[in-house]
Amino acid sequence: MWISEKIFFNLVKSAFSMNSPLIIAASPIWQSKAELFSKALGFVCLSGKGPGQLLESASSLGTSLYLIVGERLRLDNKSGLAFEIDFDLDHINYRKREIGRKNLLARALGIEKGITRVVDLSCGLARDSVLLSQLGFQVQAHERCAVLWYMLVEAQKLSTRPEVKTIRFINENSLNVLSRLSQADLKKQSFYFDPMFPETKKDALPKKEMQIFRELVGLDLDSVDVVKRAAEVKVARLVIKRPRKAEPLFEKPRYFLEGRLIRYDVYQF
Repeated sequence: MWISEKIFFNLVKSAFSMNSPLIIAASPIWQSKAELFSKALGFVCLSGKGPGQLLESASSLGTSLYLIVGERLRLDNKSGLAFEIDFDLDHINYRKREIGRKNLLARALGIEKGITRVVDLSCGLARDSVLLSQLGFQVQAHERCAVLWYMLVEAQKLSTRPEVKTIRFINENSLNVLSRLSQADLKKQSFYFDPMFPETKKDALPKKEMQIFRELVGLDLDSVDVVKRAAEVKVARLVIKRPRKAEPLFEKPRYFLEGRLIRYDVYQF
């Protein structure tokens, strides 16, 4: 369906205020799928003739993100960076070699104590969720950004890996997750929280996934609130991922496990 330029510009201004990408079909055969995502997300879907001209106009208004809909979903920005999620072929992000029981994250989450279920409160690109599933954990992965959640779910549909297929991806805010679970749920599983790391001078130009990721989701302004909620509802075990030299996100942890670059702070409330 063709939309007028005036209506399009008004929609773009509204969408951009929420870091919302424009939705574009990779080719005409994907147009109906693109429109389905447009309805589900409430974002503008480009269609009709001359999408390149509309994109150029949208870019001049400040719109910087584009969700390209094809067999899988791809996120582009106006700087020419792009990324998509491929659980099977992306060996750098989703094929970890260190997956034994001595893995630091697995130990922090209690694998040696017989814990088999993990709730990932903010899974992001799901790198750690896939790793945990490889280790044999039952993983429930939450992501509040709807665009990213759809990218994960669509990539999961295309994956042939059993450890990816078993992950349960849920589009939900971690504060809501912690508020609705029963005491039994809070006690019989571990909770993992990986908030976005603060930027440093060394991170002036992070890898393309993180550049677009930060552009899409914005700043993690409620990280401390999530940990406070976990303390209030008294989860049995909460593991927070931090840069090795960073201050704890919350009060002093019960203990921590430290690697070369990463530290896992373990809380038991």
